[in-house]
Amino acid sequence: MATINDVAKLAGVSKTTVSRVLNKTAPVNKETELKIIKAMKELSYQPSLMAQGLRTKRSKMIGIVIPSFSNPFYYRFIQELEWEAKKQDYYVIISSASTGEELKKKYVEDLIHRGVDGLIIFSYKEDNKMGDYFLEISKQTPTVFMDNIGNHRDAAFVYADGFNGIKEVVAHLIEKGHKKIGFIKPKESYKVAVDRYEGYKAALADGNLPLENELVFEGNFEIEDGYIAGEYFWSLDRKPSAIVACTDLLAIGTMKYFLNKGMKIPQDIAVAGYDDIELSTIIQPTLTTYKQPIKEISKTTIDLLIDKIEQRDDINKNIAIKGELVIREST
Repeated sequence: MATINDVAKLAGVSKTTVSRVLNKTAPVNKETELKIIKAMKELSYQPSLMAQGLRTKRSKMIGIVIPSFSNPFYYRFIQELEWEAKKQDYYVIISSASTGEELKKKYVEDLIHRGVDGLIIFSYKEDNKMGDYFLEISKQTPTVFMDNIGNHRDAAFVYADGFNGIKEVVAHLIEKGHKKIGFIKPKESYKVAVDRYEGYKAALADGNLPLENELVFEGNFEIEDGYIAGEYFWSLDRKPSAIVACTDLLAIGTMKYFLNKGMKIPQDIAVAGYDDIELSTIIQPTLTTYKQPIKEISKTTIDLLIDKIEQRDDINKNIAIKGELVIREST
């Protein structure tokens, strides 16, 4: 394995000069810098991250806290976040806090104790106490939150525009002639999707359709909850002709219920979701949904976090990124 001394010898410079190029601690003549870079490539030299960390006081590690590994939506996000981080020579540590906010707090503290330079937190469910706690953490450790929790706290947020996303989905169904559109929303504790419910209400208003409380079902985020929602809508005297779910998993669960009842989708009832997970292209019929722009969100998140870590820009930003309506067979 090549060392910094090997690089210096091949480039014909001192070890100190190589160190200056690696750590950007002092200006180096451009021609000399190119010689050093060429030597590193020829020798396949990899600088010691531990040694760099001791010098720069940075670990080049980013901690990511997700709610659950069971939701395929988060796999895609992790892949993109990891890829964008690696582009800037950062690596990620991932923790899943599926059993509650207190465990998420423990994982966040553990990541900080392990010396991560920054945090990415999927904050989709939290009460005011936990929200205040994470806000304080973000003042001490560079942090970006990945959900719109609806309270406009003084912190950095990057997320998909759920309000306009669901609004587009519902408007699409109205254009198809649907007058009674059910909605599956999360429980109030899941603040991440509050804006999606607001988008549903706004689309109904734009379409001159009434908001009917019995057409709104509240549940968790699992496929099973979507199945239960389908059972609920089927029990109504005045059944909806279309259902929109605030996630694809919920929509797929609902489709499963109606297909089990022998109903045809979309002929008997139309169903649409939100996220565009891979399952939405596999299930039959394929699912109409709103595609979250995961690549763009991930790049924006990593760029914003590294700007904070490297003190290039410490301004807190609330960034909502527009996605895309994907029309498939279910509507």
